[in-house]
Amino acid sequence: MNYLHFTKKERQGIIVLFGLILLIIISPLLYHLLFKEKISAVNIYRHEIDSLIIRQKSKNSKRYNNEQYAKKPDYIKITDHAKTASAIFYFDPNTISADDWKRLGVPDRTISTIQNFLSKNGRFKEPADIKKIWGLPASIADRLIPYIHISHTVSNSFVRKDSVYKENYPKKVYQVIDLTSTDSVTLSTLPGIGPRLSSRIITYRDKLGGFYSAAQVAETFDLPDSTFRKILPFLKLGVPVIKQLNINNVTLEELKSHPYIRYHLANSIIQYRNQHGNYHSVAALRNIMLVNDSIYNKIKPYLKVE
Repeated sequence: MNYLHFTKKERQGIIVLFGLILLIIISPLLYHLLFKEKISAVNIYRHEIDSLIIRQKSKNSKRYNNEQYAKKPDYIKITDHAKTASAIFYFDPNTISADDWKRLGVPDRTISTIQNFLSKNGRFKEPADIKKIWGLPASIADRLIPYIHISHTVSNSFVRKDSVYKENYPKKVYQVIDLTSTDSVTLSTLPGIGPRLSSRIITYRDKLGGFYSAAQVAETFDLPDSTFRKILPFLKLGVPVIKQLNINNVTLEELKSHPYIRYHLANSIIQYRNQHGNYHSVAALRNIMLVNDSIYNKIKPYLKVE
């Protein structure tokens, strides 16, 4: 039996198969030849878009620079008034010096009048006020008004009076509060603590069974950390009064209602007691997998064994 003999249909199939393989091999070359013109057109189109973007950014940059230049109090040459002034610039008539007035083209005698007016606590309130200066030509006033920018700041005399007022005003002194025995009314006198927050602090203290550290106040719901830092210097802890739960007879409901003990931990404590009998000490809780050092130190003050 000849295994190397191919029938006519098999030979035709092999020829078609090789033809397909050859077509697949040369297809990338044919694609580039057929679509070269379209790809080039896309590249040209993208190039044009990039050029437009660059030109637009250039225009925006020039406009920004011109606007910035217009805002700067630099000297601007004015050819129409070259005979009366060497330069003009943005200025505040209440603060510029005599030399600045001179550079603006104001006569020396008028400058003396202005300095005398300012020395007597006079003040220009709006640009048009310079027209009231005796001896200042109207042509010069009209030329300067567009460049006047008056700074509306509080006078030094007012600041001094305000400073004296603040220094003499007595600062509020806050009372140091004992977290063990305080009530919500007393807590509400602390800075940033109103009736709502003071009530939440007291409620949280009662749910815990008492505070053993002033830092526990920071755990109060919706109490901002910034507010807690403000009131911390005014908090103290006298003799802590802690309500403790006996882990040998406490129920699951009582345990899980404590803020520091969730259901899974409470259930583990109860299950361990059911399997091993009563606890001989609170330290035996360390045998429970869920109780790490951090959790143990946190809940220990609220638990006891009897």
